[in-house]
Amino acid sequence: MTTDDDLRTLTAAYALGAVDAHEAAEFEALLERDPVLRAEVEELRATAADLAWTTEPVDPSPRLKADLMSLLDATPQLPPLAVPDAAPADDRRPAPVTELRPAVAAGDASAPSAPSASAPSAPSASAPRERLGSASARASERWFRRPGALIGVAAAAVVLVVGGVVVGANVGGPGSSQGPVASAYEQVTTASDVVIDKRDVVGGGTATVYFSASEARTAVVLNDASPLPDGRVLQMWYVGKSGPVSAGVMPSEGGAGHAVLEGRYTPGDTVAITVEPEGGSEQPTTEPIVAVTST
Repeated sequence: MTTDDDLRTLTAAYALGAVDAHEAAEFEALLERDPVLRAEVEELRATAADLAWTTEPVDPSPRLKADLMSLLDATPQLPPLAVPDAAPADDRRPAPVTELRPAVAAGDASAPSAPSASAPSAPSASAPRERLGSASARASERWFRRPGALIGVAAAAVVLVVGGVVVGANVGGPGSSQGPVASAYEQVTTASDVVIDKRDVVGGGTATVYFSASEARTAVVLNDASPLPDGRVLQMWYVGKSGPVSAGVMPSEGGAGHAVLEGRYTPGDTVAITVEPEGGSEQPTTEPIVAVTST
């Protein structure tokens, strides 16, 4: 049975119309007998309306969609997570629950007394997902419980719509948390003259190559490729008039990887990837799994 406390966690979601019909009916029944809750809902709605009109409307730049689609295409798909086998039914035990309370300094007279044996406990974060069926649990997955969080979400939405350039910089590429590597990757993939070429990879998967003459660099994103055998790596090459030149080894896991090639790119070069012994080779020892020539 859904309690009043469970329903109160839906306050922000209800104010924004983000609850289903059953939740709305239960929440509205509570609103009829709780004037304080009604006032909170009105405040949340007023806050949302203020945020909607605080910023002048700005048309997104023509490049915004192209940049977002490019970032989506450039993000390698992660391998599926391994799911452990379920324990036998008779070995399952309910997860222990612990009521979380703020830490209080020793000797603080205002510290709350210890909970009684009959006091309800908060559900354990490790409890199976199927147990999270209450309105409270569903709400916690969608909304924070305070108006301040609502303001933060709405403000973030404003930044997303208005700041086309910021979107490209902060969403970043697959290496957006890797400092200089991320910067180089973003410089190539968001360059004004970037040329994108996506090809199938031998054995399955795709490789997307980003060529930028202004940056004199290229970047490669690999998705859904066959996993490498032990002791093997993916090595990248620039192939020009003088033959193949190593452009570094691409870190990869589960058939996905990305990298900015080492060395200088010259228009007309071919970017190739081969499977080489660990540590790389001075010259290719296998046929390329993909080769893309710039125009």
